[in-house]
Amino acid sequence: MALPSVKPLVSVVMPSFQQARFVREAIDSVLSQAYSPLEVLVVDGASTDGTIEILQGYGDRVTWVSEKDRGQSAALNKGFQKAKGEIVAWLNTDDRYAKGAIASAVEALQARPEAGMVYGEGELIDERGDVIGPFRATQPFDLWRLIWVSDFIMQPTVFMRADALRAAGLLDESLHYAMDWDLWIRIGCRFPVVYLPKVLAQTREYATTKTARGGWRRLRELRAIMARHGARGWPPGAIAYGLDTLRKRWPSLFGPSSTADVVAQKGKALAVLLMPMHKLVHAAIAWQIGYTQGIWNDGWAGPRARHAVPWQGQAGTLRVRGEVPAISALLPLGLEVETAGVRVHVERKESGPFEVIVEVPAAPGPARALPVTVRASRSFTVPRDLRRLVYRVGEITFAGK
Repeated sequence: MALPSVKPLVSVVMPSFQQARFVREAIDSVLSQAYSPLEVLVVDGASTDGTIEILQGYGDRVTWVSEKDRGQSAALNKGFQKAKGEIVAWLNTDDRYAKGAIASAVEALQARPEAGMVYGEGELIDERGDVIGPFRATQPFDLWRLIWVSDFIMQPTVFMRADALRAAGLLDESLHYAMDWDLWIRIGCRFPVVYLPKVLAQTREYATTKTARGGWRRLRELRAIMARHGARGWPPGAIAYGLDTLRKRWPSLFGPSSTADVVAQKGKALAVLLMPMHKLVHAAIAWQIGYTQGIWNDGWAGPRARHAVPWQGQAGTLRVRGEVPAISALLPLGLEVETAGVRVHVERKESGPFEVIVEVPAAPGPARALPVTVRASRSFTVPRDLRRLVYRVGEITFAGK
């Protein structure tokens, strides 16, 4: 497919408050992208640390405003509303883009005109700007995992279509720690999301970031976001974030949660004594994030596999496709698909591709995730693999009538 010859305007919105030590590096990472047309909008919260003087030095290359606001979400929404670009991005002024990030994101969105946003791989940097390592949580897009398990999307790697951003409703200004996660879910419930396996941005990790200082208030907000999108009670993500909050508050007791904590705790007597507990907490978090869905990144599914597809509440047809490997067994493989209160059971007596079709009734409401659970009557294991496996996942799609 031929790509459009006219490049779209990209608007990068940058919220800022008292970030003079980082803001120049962040802006330069945008202006050095060698992409045009480009709009840079800095929304500053009335900084008094020299930020204004730095912004003035960019002349007409940067559009900026400095005035008191109601917090980061409000500042970003102000910038989004002023942005003129067809594609909109958000870069905090203590983060920075990787070389070629904007061009790569634009190319990915042009190749998928139906997509609402694209995100990529990221790296962690310290206060000096040195690379600590990769942001390991990133994975290909999965709506169920995004809602029920974790926010695996590193915020500065995201580029959104302005139309998709407006359709999703901008940021929720009542949120202070995970407004980006809530927005990704709302976009993902309305549009396809593209994962780009390339480093697009670097985010700074240090002790005084808002995320690091969030504590129990941040955990309550994260749990509320999961609940509003359908993951009520204590879903896997709430348990994992709860354990991680314990690590952030008491790293010597429950184990380090960041590279900085690892360095700070190294060799301390209490940390050495409690190493078994640290490993237990780490394993519990890893289990919640890696195993509870029952679908893995290599395409295999377990005895209970959970998925989700975007849904507008209309009646339609859900199709679950996969492939059963050649396994000798005396009994057939039973598969049960459950969604929207409907259950369909099929039996497979031979290996090969399969398809389960479920007719979904209408349930009018806003765009949301339609959860799908696939249960299997038997499974198998392979050497040196802790997982119980059943089949390889193909497509799980929903088509409205």
